[in-house]
Amino acid sequence: MKPVSLAIPMEHSFDPTSEAIIAIHAKLRVNQPKAFAVTIEKPGGVVVSTQEQLPLLAVVP
Repeated sequence: MKPVSLAIPMEHSFDPTSEAIIAIHAKLRVNQPKAFAVTIEKPGGVVVSTQEQLPLLAVVP
């Protein structure tokens, strides 16, 4: 399994008590995804995530 990286700029603050919808546009086509993960990285991003801050991990059914 190879990770596909994309960035979601956090320019806006979000209310943690409400729902937020964030559009995600991957740079590469993913034909058969196995999982979806969100990591928190330093501003500007990283090439390879350490996955130390992993607030979301979901298996694709």
